[in-house]
Amino acid sequence: MNSSEDIVAANTRTIPVWARIILIFPVTMILGIPFFFFEFFFESIKGALPNELAVSLDLLLTSLFLTICVTIGVYIFRRNLDRESFFSLGFDVKHIWRHLLYALITVLFIIGGGTFVLIYLDAVQISYAGMGAGIFFINVLTFALVAFNEELLFRGYILSNLLRKMGRFWALTLSSVLFGLMHLGNNQIDWLPIINLILAGYLLGVTYIYTRNLWYPIFLHFFWNFIQGPILGYEVSGSQTISIFRMEAGSNVYLSGGLFGFEGSAACSILTLLFIVLLAVCYKRAQVKG
Repeated sequence: MNSSEDIVAANTRTIPVWARIILIFPVTMILGIPFFFFEFFFESIKGALPNELAVSLDLLLTSLFLTICVTIGVYIFRRNLDRESFFSLGFDVKHIWRHLLYALITVLFIIGGGTFVLIYLDAVQISYAGMGAGIFFINVLTFALVAFNEELLFRGYILSNLLRKMGRFWALTLSSVLFGLMHLGNNQIDWLPIINLILAGYLLGVTYIYTRNLWYPIFLHFFWNFIQGPILGYEVSGSQTISIFRMEAGSNVYLSGGLFGFEGSAACSILTLLFIVLLAVCYKRAQVKG
């Protein structure tokens, strides 16, 4: 490395963690500027498509461009500011199928179990709606991309950087609060959904602080959104999706989640908190034994 490269490297290493975390957001937005031109083009042609296909493709393309921008932004920051490899963020594929299975079980207990409770209490009503195979496949891709880019940013980059400067609890807390605040612009947002989204940040990050592996939170995030929306028919963080079943919320919005979906319900709060504690205890015990 020549002297000018030495100077650049020295300067990048002096940028504090809090500045890196703040800067990653506008950098990602700047990288996404070309998307607005593509979105303008897509708006001009999607009128010729069937409505459900147009809506699903729009969500897919938005998720794809956002994933590209986040991945490029995180890669630039990781290589040039953190001076570490991109894959060191947590992409070890060892035990990847175990991560997938544990994530699916977690979501089935929280969202599946919570839904059974809400149906039993007559807080929600569910009916069959149906979905074409093409729309189903588009939804799989869309929510896989959403899970990847949000976990790469919040757990992979933000949480991993916070862990350099503070203890696990405070790093997890701060990253979870940021994750919750990111959703302030969502439809039907209220105080309980915000609390539940912060709790979701804890749930998504609690394994990462012990394993430094992103696969569990990525799979968990995917199953969480996909089972909520395209399968059961809840609004996903206030946004409606085309789904196999149709979910109608009762009048008690704090019990049912209302128009925000399952993430706005008290059932979500209780079950998510229960699993946060369970996962933390299990990983802490495993670490002590190890």
